[in-house]
Amino acid sequence: MNAQALRMVLERFRLGQVEFARMVGVSARTVGRWLADEAEPIPGPVEAYIRVFEGASQQLREMEIAMAKIGMSQFRDGMYRVSMTGAQGFGIAVLVFDAGRVTGADQGGVLYDGFYEFQLSTNRTVAKLRVTVPPGTYLVTGVTPPKGAMFDIVVEIPGGSMPVQTKVQTPFGQVDAEIHFVRDMPKAA
Repeated sequence: MNAQALRMVLERFRLGQVEFARMVGVSARTVGRWLADEAEPIPGPVEAYIRVFEGASQQLREMEIAMAKIGMSQFRDGMYRVSMTGAQGFGIAVLVFDAGRVTGADQGGVLYDGFYEFQLSTNRTVAKLRVTVPPGTYLVTGVTPPKGAMFDIVVEIPGGSMPVQTKVQTPFGQVDAEIHFVRDMPKAA
């Protein structure tokens, strides 16, 4: 892709250099250099992003552009560590967010499975999880369900830089959670 082709993409979608830079994770100055043919060639991943962006639904393109214009970024897929504190204890879980799905577990064997979506209007990612507690597992809320338990929770993850803090209501009490990004998911070989 050359400067003229990039300029056409920006004009077609009414994108400024700052917004496009946010979308592809570079500085506005770098985009300016690409447009002036002063920089190295436009990298392959940026070209690939443009192809995916052009092929995306209009709704998805509009959401991506809106987030770039106001400087927000969508929750990033990957692996997260969740530090949990309840009325009677502390625990750690690992959750994987990947293409709208969530799965994970904590050190007590509690399982977390569900879905998530980004809500542009609130700059939050909302995860709806089914929590499966094995029999006899001590929870950070101080409860030990003798026969185990299964319940649904909603986790609202505020936008912004990591770590983020949120509160989660469970049938056994409130849990304070601190969410840390750990790593991206490995690419397929």
